[in-house]
Amino acid sequence: MNKPFAKIMSYQREITASNVRRSLSLPHKNLYFTGCSQDLIDRAGLKDCCSTVYNMLDFADYTLNPAVAPDAPFMFLGRIERVKGLHTAIKAVLAAGRKLWIGGNISGLAEERLYYDQEIQPLIDGERIVYLGTLNDQQKDYYLQRARALLFAIEWNEPFGIVMIESMACGTPVIGFRKGSVTEVIDPGKTGLIVDSLDEMVAAIGAIDGIDRTGCRKQAEARYDTRVVAKQYLELIRE
Repeated sequence: MNKPFAKIMSYQREITASNVRRSLSLPHKNLYFTGCSQDLIDRAGLKDCCSTVYNMLDFADYTLNPAVAPDAPFMFLGRIERVKGLHTAIKAVLAAGRKLWIGGNISGLAEERLYYDQEIQPLIDGERIVYLGTLNDQQKDYYLQRARALLFAIEWNEPFGIVMIESMACGTPVIGFRKGSVTEVIDPGKTGLIVDSLDEMVAAIGAIDGIDRTGCRKQAEARYDTRVVAKQYLELIRE
């Protein structure tokens, strides 16, 4: 005899609430929904029927660096498109008199290529602003652990932002704008700082050394390591 088994649909992007509610109205109650942040769920109005389970990393794949050089650069990691806010990260670093490493692919969309050509590429001088290209996992680990902080200057409601926990896994704190999941992922004063403007990001660049890098990784690992999140999924299935 066939028995129904539990199925979990995990949302990593915007949720269509009508689809979830329609599925929940079906007679077989064996389909469960999760979102990668509470903000994502709340924006869909589904906190009564959708659980939050954050994204995860195997922290064993990332190297903790408990201290960086006094002149260590800051870092931007992600697709180079306007909503990711690279232009703001560059402005903040230049205003603070610091250096920025940029890792990520240039979008193939016409408007995003124009954004790169007109607003980003002219600022890349190979000294203060350095473009590293698209990075694989080993390269991300290499550069993130040597960066002073990751700048997460997003202009949209990012559902999660896994680059934040990749950075934290190296002990590198995150300075992020208060949008999307940022207030859930960053523990202020422990794994990074949350800001609301360019001026606040510049100020945070000068204050980020107050965060203990070993403690940053430990705090993030307790929340986002694969073993922790896998247990949360197993608990959902048991329930």
